[in-house]
Amino acid sequence: MLAEKVMEKAKPNRSLFNKVNVFLIKLPHLKAEDLLEMLTNVMFKAILIFGVPYFIYVFIKFLSIY
Repeated sequence: MLAEKVMEKAKPNRSLFNKVNVFLIKLPHLKAEDLLEMLTNVMFKAILIFGVPYFIYVFIKFLSIY
């Protein structure tokens, strides 16, 4: 009973764990170009997620000054 509850709570994390395991298995076989491409994709997504809302916030604050 308790083990089933723990397994249910861990279910969302299991897919992330599987993705990390697959990545770590593929890591030694990656070329430098592929690794750089993955890094640029992650950075691009981070800029979209964090940079664009921050830019909008700063722009609105700038407009509210005048």
